[in-house]
Formats: sequence, C-alpha cells, structure tokens
Amino acid sequence: LFLTDAGCSPVGDIRASSLQEAIRFASRWNLLGIVSAAEPLINSPRLVKVVKEIGLVCVSYGVLNNDPLMVQRQVKEGIDAVIVDSVLAIRKGLTSGESAVDGSNGSPTNGSPTSEDSLKLDIEAK
Repeated sequence: LFLTDAGCSPVGDIRASSLQEAIRFASRWNLLGIVSAAEPLINSPRLVKVVKEIGLVCVSYGVLNNDPLMVQRQVKEGIDAVIVDSVLAIRKGLTSGESAVDGSNGSPTNGSPTSEDSLKLDIEAK
C-alpha cells in the first residue's frame, strides 16, 4: 500500500502530496492500493470509487475517522478499511444505525462531469 497525505499538508514528494499522483504511482508499480488522509475522501466521496475502479484497495486515516458519520460516508462509497483511534466507538456508531447518512453524496444532479471524473480520466490516460 502507498501512503499519501493527499494534499492535506505540504510535503516534498509529489506522490505523497497528490491523491492523483499516489493513485498513478500505486497503479504503475502494481501496489495493492493507497492509504490516504480521510479529508479528501470525505469531501469528495466519489474518489473512493475512482480508486476502486482502477483496481486499487482504498484505505483512509486521520482524525475525521473518529466520527462514525464520516466513516459511514466512506463505507457507503465502498472504502476497504479505515484507520481509527477508537475502534469500539466507530464499531458502535456503524452498527447502531444512529448515525445514518443522509443519502446525499455530493454528486451533481445535472449529469455534468465532476472533478472526480476528471481525475479518473487523467489517471487512466497516463
């Protein structure tokens, strides 16, 4: 698995500072997948599907993963694993049904391409 900060904080290696480059690198070198900061996957949930459609495993980490609602949003999109601080709290949140996701995933209703679509096309082209 390739670990990336996905642009959440400045780092010197482009592969670690760009989700797009991390996906491209992991795919090119036949790695199992990526471990990304949770923030971009929560802000744009379709990115999980972008990673998975390329054939990579998608895992996330970060403080946002300590909120059952944020984890549930990622699970809904098909994330393979989340790294959390409190496994019991997240497990309870996911199994209790109290933190149901509202069903909106931020996808456009007019059918226009999104930044996730552009990311996928750019990665596949290279």
